[in-house]
Amino acid sequence: MSGTLTANRSDDGAYPAIKIDKDYTGTDDVGSAVGAGEDASGLLVDYDVTGIVASGQTAYHDAISVLYHQDSPTHVGTINATGADIRMAGGTSGTQTLKGLAVLLTGADTNIGIDVNVPDGDVHFIARSSASVTDNFQLSVTTNGVTTMSTTDGSGGSALADLILDVDGKIKIEAAPGDEVVFNEDGADVDLRAESNSNTHMLFVDGGNDKVGINSSAPGQTLGPAEKVRCLVTALRSNRSSMGHSNSLGSTFADAHLKWSIEPLGTFTP
Repeated sequence: MSGTLTANRSDDGAYPAIKIDKDYTGTDDVGSAVGAGEDASGLLVDYDVTGIVASGQTAYHDAISVLYHQDSPTHVGTINATGADIRMAGGTSGTQTLKGLAVLLTGADTNIGIDVNVPDGDVHFIARSSASVTDNFQLSVTTNGVTTMSTTDGSGGSALADLILDVDGKIKIEAAPGDEVVFNEDGADVDLRAESNSNTHMLFVDGGNDKVGINSSAPGQTLGPAEKVRCLVTALRSNRSSMGHSNSLGSTFADAHLKWSIEPLGTFTP
């Protein structure tokens, strides 16, 4: 059969214009997880582009195209529409895997797995928890490429919607040259804590009290020049002690190298 297959239907019920009902009863290997073979399918679109596009011309092709319009001059209710609604249910026998969407691209000069374009201020991507649809992660992009990642604990309770980065390697943040990396831009009462192998507060910024602590969960003062000297003196004292030297202030300040190290930072009064 050649030409266009058209199905027209007009009604007010939840009835499809085209319905494909297939029961697969095979018992042998079929298909491939990496797209190397042809999978068993309910609908197969075999679309071949063989026309030669002339120089300076551009052709756009859609193997499957969904054109949906909703509008009515008398509409006063609520409409929720979905371009592609995929619902799958597995069983408990054997080993079963469900994958809602699989994309495999090869061979082109430019390959884009998923391209999403929505109005500024709206959400490009939402991942929801099976425990509650209001517990979710959202990703949105606005003008100038400003990107926002956010989490929401819509179900309430004492738990927080944490954002966890769990990587098998480094975490790199690279800002534009001459710009900056900012934590807590809005100036909220938020702490910053860095753990070491055996210390929970190796570096601690107390956001509510404007204090910085090193190896301290309750810093008593802002880390300034005097505090830098105290840290340096403590480190040098420890070093001198390990080398068998006296650890008293007198002998420490008599050390010419220690004086040279302290003086550029400011005056220290023990």
